[in-house]
Amino acid sequence: MLKEGGLDGAEELLKGSLDKNLQAADEGKEAAAENAFDLAGVMELRFDYRGARDCYEQATRLEPQSSAYLNKLGVSWASIGDLKMAIGCYTRALEIDIAAHGAGHQNAAAYYNNIGAAWDSLGDSKKAIEYFTKALEIDIAAGGNKNPNVAIRYNNMGLSWNALGDPKKALDCFTKAIDIDLAVHGAGHPDVAADYNNIGGTWEALGDPKKAMDCYVKALDIDLAAYGVRHPKAALRYNNIGFTWNALGDSKKAIDCFAKALDVDLAAYGARHPDVAIDCNNIGAAWHSLGDLKKAADYYAKALDIFEKVYGPGHSHVVNLRAKLEKLAKEQGS
Repeated sequence: MLKEGGLDGAEELLKGSLDKNLQAADEGKEAAAENAFDLAGVMELRFDYRGARDCYEQATRLEPQSSAYLNKLGVSWASIGDLKMAIGCYTRALEIDIAAHGAGHQNAAAYYNNIGAAWDSLGDSKKAIEYFTKALEIDIAAGGNKNPNVAIRYNNMGLSWNALGDPKKALDCFTKAIDIDLAVHGAGHPDVAADYNNIGGTWEALGDPKKAMDCYVKALDIDLAAYGVRHPKAALRYNNIGFTWNALGDSKKAIDCFAKALDVDLAAYGARHPDVAIDCNNIGAAWHSLGDLKKAADYYAKALDIFEKVYGPGHSHVVNLRAKLEKLAKEQGS
């Protein structure tokens, strides 16, 4: 990973190259688009997601027929919470790719998948499943039933079925995914950890937090063996184990897990990352449930400060946390 000084140097070089290529008119357009695209990556490493969005937009203006640039612009819009703009970018990328390669190309599967994920985040999980199914059909046709991409599509469909309140269909999808990943990768692979994580969430939805805990612990064990104790994947698993302890009525054990997640994310990302804000929010919620309103407010305020700096005042995370703090203030005043 680049250090801060390395990012400064990379940004300066890319901006200089971008300016030079822009001055070269049409001859430099393709190179300038590539500079803008690479500069967006630097902005992402700085957690400046709106700056990254601006750079991806510049790249697509310079090379409007690049499906890859449009797709990344869509991902960038999604990261700052504008999912309809993301869908527009993914759809245009899909149209370009189908025109160039045909409807059965694997790039089309990736774009269908991204459109589905955006619709899922917008709350239309039925529409999401339609797109995930299209992606699944392309991947099966291209690589057969035991293709890792097929497992990804089953996982996404499972998440959508969970969102629609049908955890049994979700469990069926996740079971298909883990069967593929075990056959392709073996029992110690991180994709298998992700499958166990999804199955754990489904057992939680089915009202069996003990089975959920078993799955989350398996996922954590795999990720610790694969990545070590300071990897962000470990933080994700600690958070889910924490949620399960909350469901089992033990908020103190939940806080221990959320605190481990926070330690990992601080070491991995520093204090300004959205995942750190999520950890703070989770700790705040656990303290809230234990009745310690002051500690809850402190952690919610930390989360809010990070989200505002990263996403701006209109993002849903910011709005939701402001509402939590207002509710908490009323509780403290009563």
